[in-house]
Amino acid sequence: MTQFWRDRWQQFVALLILINLILVVFDLSYLPLRPFCLRQLPTLVERYDPIKGVMPHPVTQDCFAQITQLRQQLADDQPVSNLSLLQDRSITRKANLDSWSFSKEISYTAKHYTDKVKKDSRIN
Repeated sequence: MTQFWRDRWQQFVALLILINLILVVFDLSYLPLRPFCLRQLPTLVERYDPIKGVMPHPVTQDCFAQITQLRQQLADDQPVSNLSLLQDRSITRKANLDSWSFSKEISYTAKHYTDKVKKDSRIN
């Protein structure tokens, strides 16, 4: 009888280790596979994001709300009132992003190029 319980205990521990391993692999692969999970298993993402600490960005949520409203207006054949506002915001954000990320690099490159041209013209 003791051999029976020892075997059952070993099986239980092995099952527990397997479950733990599956949970660890899921936890480690959750963020890289989140876009797939968002499309295929949205309820899982809704429940696991707070556990993982993933919070939606307010600007993104605002854009999604406007897109949903625009789709509803298009479906109802209503005049699209927010389309120009959304387009203006998109252009403004793109311009801000472009100027923010590349302004220093462009100014440095332009200054370096003009300095090189001046230096080359002095030599010739």
